[in-house]
Amino acid sequence: MLSDEHLTAWLDGELPQHEADLLQRRLAGDPGLAARIEALRLERARLVAAFAALEAGAPPFPQMESPPAPPPARRARLARSVAVAALVVLVALAIGTGYWLGSRPRIGDWRTEVAHYQVLYVPDTLTGLQPDPARLAREFSLASARIGRRLDPDALSRIDGLTLRRAQVLGFRGQALIQIAYTAPDGTPIAFCIMRNTGGRRSPPKNARLMGLASESWQDAGHAYLVIGGNDPGSIAGIARQIRRQVGS
Repeated sequence: MLSDEHLTAWLDGELPQHEADLLQRRLAGDPGLAARIEALRLERARLVAAFAALEAGAPPFPQMESPPAPPPARRARLARSVAVAALVVLVALAIGTGYWLGSRPRIGDWRTEVAHYQVLYVPDTLTGLQPDPARLAREFSLASARIGRRLDPDALSRIDGLTLRRAQVLGFRGQALIQIAYTAPDGTPIAFCIMRNTGGRRSPPKNARLMGLASESWQDAGHAYLVIGGNDPGSIAGIARQIRRQVGS
């Protein structure tokens, strides 16, 4: 049986590639293993939320009426004690859930959250969705309205080697997150995701491995984009180039 530490290393993208590939294939036929990974992912999300609250300066306990201020020397000793206690609590949380402070995910990165979702997809997730033009037209109309730009299902269905399966509206921190789902000829799930770029900054295409999946992301002045899925960075880069031509970004 795979340990939680082994699964945690896979979630963090720290397993050797051949072990990550074996685990990915095993997920396709093991619902129990998928459930364990989802539980670890949720525990990770709770830990990230706790870190976020601490980094934002949130008090760890409910506020009570303040006692009289201690003398300066005592205040300094108290501040040091509180800092040490907070560090002990953070280390205990990290050890208890299998995460070290140096390897926790970046808080607020929408691409990391997409990767957590995408890694649970297996070929059977999408192959039953037949590309019905009427359904796709409805889904793309809703997605276009939510994201503030027109997304053309005809154009986005013309990606070499991919079958367009659906478009759905997700969300991240109160913003719409559009996922356009494809499958490769071998059933590998591939996702093209779009969010509004609230910062307005442009960035060129950037390759990364997220949760063991190949990905490429970029930004224009209005939106941020991500293509993710499978293990072949070259294939994902080629898909991303075609998508950029189709969406004009």
